[in-house]
Amino acid sequence: MPSGPTEVLSSLTLQVAFVLNAWYFALFFLAEFAIFIFKDYALPYRASDWSSEFALLWVFAVVEVIRIHFGVRGNLTEQKTPMLVSLAFSFPSLMVYLFFLLWQTYVSALDAALFDFNARIEDEVALGDA
Repeated sequence: MPSGPTEVLSSLTLQVAFVLNAWYFALFFLAEFAIFIFKDYALPYRASDWSSEFALLWVFAVVEVIRIHFGVRGNLTEQKTPMLVSLAFSFPSLMVYLFFLLWQTYVSALDAALFDFNARIEDEVALGDA
C-alpha cells in the first residue's frame, strides 16, 4: 500500500456536467418525442420521412445514453478507455444534432432552441476542465 497521498484524477466539474446532461437529455428526449407527435398530426409529412426521423431520434437516445454512461464511468474510475469511448460517441451525437438542426424536414423554433442548448451542454462535457 502506498504511504503517500494519491492524486485524484476525476473531475467534479466534469461529473456535474455529465449528471446535468443526463437529466437535461431525459427532458429533452420527452420534449422532442412530443414535438414529433405534434408534427405528425399538424404538418404534411411523408410517412417515410417522419418514420426515419423518428427512428433517428431513438437511435440518438441510445447513443446519448451510451456516451453519458461511459463518460460517468470513466470519470469516476479514472480510466482513459471509457472516457475515450464517451468522446468517440460524441461524434455521432454531433452528427445527429446537425441533421436535426439543418436537414430535418421541419425544424421548429423549439427544436432549434432545444438542440442548441443540448449541443452547448455536450460541448462543455466534451471539453471538460479545459
